[in-house]
Amino acid sequence: AVVSTQSTGVWDRRILSESQPKPVSVFVGHAHGITYQESKGDFRYILTNSKDQTIKLWDTRRPSQSDDMRPALDVVRQNSQLWDYRETRSIKQSAIHRHLISKRASFYTIDTDDSVQTYLGHTVSTTLIRARFSPSYSTLQQYIYTGSATGKIYIYDVLSGDIVFESDRANCHASVVRDVSWHPYEPMIFSSSLDCILGCTHLRNVDISLTVNLDSEGGSNRRYSEDVDLSD
Repeated sequence: AVVSTQSTGVWDRRILSESQPKPVSVFVGHAHGITYQESKGDFRYILTNSKDQTIKLWDTRRPSQSDDMRPALDVVRQNSQLWDYRETRSIKQSAIHRHLISKRASFYTIDTDDSVQTYLGHTVSTTLIRARFSPSYSTLQQYIYTGSATGKIYIYDVLSGDIVFESDRANCHASVVRDVSWHPYEPMIFSSSLDCILGCTHLRNVDISLTVNLDSEGGSNRRYSEDVDLSD
């Protein structure tokens, strides 16, 4: 899968033509430019984060119709002219969330959305904010997590789309969280921010289902819930 600033598409390298590099499938649903894309690693699902203030989950087996692509791109271009995600650099940190929610309400909308799930709550501005699947080993990739323009970390339940964690104001960065990385084995998330601080958030006081492999030779696994406290 390859992502552009306006859409997500899948190219088959076996039949790729350099003169006409057309995707074999495209995915329509975002109303603004895409900031990041990540594959789940199972050859089926990918996620995208967007300047329309949403994360979307896509099933590569369910592409959009080619006829839906042109109207969607027109909407994305209109919204790109309506709002530049870099303009919030002059806005106070405490006012960014309210500003972006009001901007999102003014966006032109897309009639077709072929995503599997949409995740709302975080904010995207200033820089190209990442979103990721949680680790396979410890969480079975049950969550999607991301940084935010408000300096917070958000964790969503993949299936329901619910926010299962949002950093409180006392424990968040002073500027945009551009990237996040969940430790593959330990319950902690690292975050990099434009406040020039690398945060380490330990998971202690929010109920998140974790799975620990007790047998390295492939024996039984034990599931447990651990309280998660995402304090720096």
